[in-house]
Amino acid sequence: MNAGLMSKTIRQPALSGKLDAKRETVWRAMDKLDASLMRRRPAMLGAGPLVPLGGLKQSIALLDGPTDGGWLAKAMDPRDSELIGEAGRSIAATLMRCGLKSASNRTGDPMIEALLSDIDGTLVESNWLHAEAWQGAFAAIGIELNREDVRRQIGKGGDELIPVYVSWWKRRQVEGPLKNYRKFIFQQDYLSKVKALPAARELLVRAKEAGIRVALASSADKDELQIYKRIVGMEELVEKETSANDADRSKPHPDIFVAALERLKLPAEKCMALGDTPYDAEAAGLAGLRTIGVSTGGWSRTELIDAGCVEVYDSVAELLERFENSALVREGLR
Repeated sequence: MNAGLMSKTIRQPALSGKLDAKRETVWRAMDKLDASLMRRRPAMLGAGPLVPLGGLKQSIALLDGPTDGGWLAKAMDPRDSELIGEAGRSIAATLMRCGLKSASNRTGDPMIEALLSDIDGTLVESNWLHAEAWQGAFAAIGIELNREDVRRQIGKGGDELIPVYVSWWKRRQVEGPLKNYRKFIFQQDYLSKVKALPAARELLVRAKEAGIRVALASSADKDELQIYKRIVGMEELVEKETSANDADRSKPHPDIFVAALERLKLPAEKCMALGDTPYDAEAAGLAGLRTIGVSTGGWSRTELIDAGCVEVYDSVAELLERFENSALVREGLR
């Protein structure tokens, strides 16, 4: 399957013998999937064959049947699928009538093996502080910017943020000094104001208790990353980490996540990314990772879903509260 796959091109898998009535009913229901819904969210999420309905967690996953070698179709409870349209509700209801378990009722799904977490805006409250530091640095070279406009670029590294505002023919001369001055302003005036977001440490503790390894994948500089670890109190919880110093290109390029996967020695399909910006989701997706989003960085749920997040929470505190029902634990949501 590829990223442009539409529902009408989904082909019935080759099975030995005649399909039973349940499978025939399931495939007839899938034929009714609204193609316009798929056009709005065409991206395939993750490495597995998952077709998202509107990019939301109410989805139909087509997985190899673990017991009979056939295919198992499963969907979220139709009561939870008011946002996916009549076609999606019809499919979910059909699957329920067929006697197939919904994802909301499944137990025993394997958890992921590692969580690759962003930091700024995800575990610490810092995005607006970074925006002000960049705003001050750009002002020093005569570029006046609105703080909110800059905030919407936070999550990228300087190599990706600066070209948004500086013409290509000036970039070589100003990029290095601009990065250094931004760093000076941030460390001098704003770093002391960075605070851990509520339940940031507790979420990582919960993940470790569940057997999920924790890694950091951040566009922050390495020295800032070490300070953030102390602010959150997560030094002993983090197994691996990658920063802007470990990648040639920052987010939304996948390099930082790829480096983290290499250090963990795990394939992307066994891991989950956690971030607060579309750049996290885009970078993770290019690395083959699925992403859980949090809106503490200033981006809306819709914007994060559009970027490819499999689910979005208001904060890591809400993710912690709903840990057992999240995509960290339940395979049907990934």
